[in-house]
Amino acid sequence: MLATSPKAIEESCDQLLAGGDASPCELIPAGDVEDPAWRYYLLNPYGSPPSILMAAHGAPINERLPRLLINYSGSRIIAP
Repeated sequence: MLATSPKAIEESCDQLLAGGDASPCELIPAGDVEDPAWRYYLLNPYGSPPSILMAAHGAPINERLPRLLINYSGSRIIAP
C-alpha cells in the first residue's frame, strides 16, 4: 500500500486491519542501508498476514501516520 492522503490511508487501514492492529511501527534498517526514497510501516492485523505501508521521505503524510495508525508503537530497528 502506498501512503498518499490521510483519507485514503484511513479507509485502507480500516479495511485491512478490520478494527484492530498489533502495534504498527516504522521499520528502520540497522546501519547505513536506509532507503533514501521511502519510509516503511509494518501493519500487523490480527489473524492475517502483515502488510507494509510505504510513504515517500519528506511527504507530509509521515507527520500524520502515527495518529492515523491505531496503537502505533513508533520505530523499530531491524537487521538489513
